[in-house]
Amino acid sequence: MWKRWSIVLATGFLLAGCDQKEKTEVTKAEVAATPDISVVYSRLDELLAGGQTNQAVDLLGSLIRARTYEDQSGWLFSSMLNILLAADRVGDAKARFAEVIGKDDPLTRSGLPVLQGYYQARGNVPEYEAWVDSMMKSALPKDLLAQVYSWRFCLLNQKGQWDGVLALVPECLKTFDADTNRRLMGELVAGELGAGKYDNV
Repeated sequence: MWKRWSIVLATGFLLAGCDQKEKTEVTKAEVAATPDISVVYSRLDELLAGGQTNQAVDLLGSLIRARTYEDQSGWLFSSMLNILLAADRVGDAKARFAEVIGKDDPLTRSGLPVLQGYYQARGNVPEYEAWVDSMMKSALPKDLLAQVYSWRFCLLNQKGQWDGVLALVPECLKTFDADTNRRLMGELVAGELGAGKYDNV
């Protein structure tokens, strides 16, 4: 069923403008009362196939906080971000993610890889760098923040900016514990050796 929904998500129907608010509201109540994730899949299929992006986002937003779907909140949130990104509503996706950082750990953990995957797939390096830099200044949990620093190291390496890598190391040492720094430095050295950049290490 996920495959079917993913195909629908990728279609141009996402941007059509049909408003069936009354029907969606009724369905929200029905879906929220049914502890079956397949019901959510089916309703999202219907909404996205009909071009009702806003209604799909509203539905997911209402279910994220519903106790019925508490165990699926991370999936619901990442699905919401994916829908927004597929509709080219990047600002909305970033804003919704920013709202949960430091406030909801499961949603933060499910949302970060969605946005990272989006920026990486676009291939726009300056855009990706700007987003990574913004995440480095955010209130992410330390383990996720370490992952963001790892992405930053990779971006600097790809551009051959070893001076930038070295400048970031002291910041890492101040920010993370010994085990995390050991892992980050190990990944950094392994990447350099794997690329044949022996002089850097």
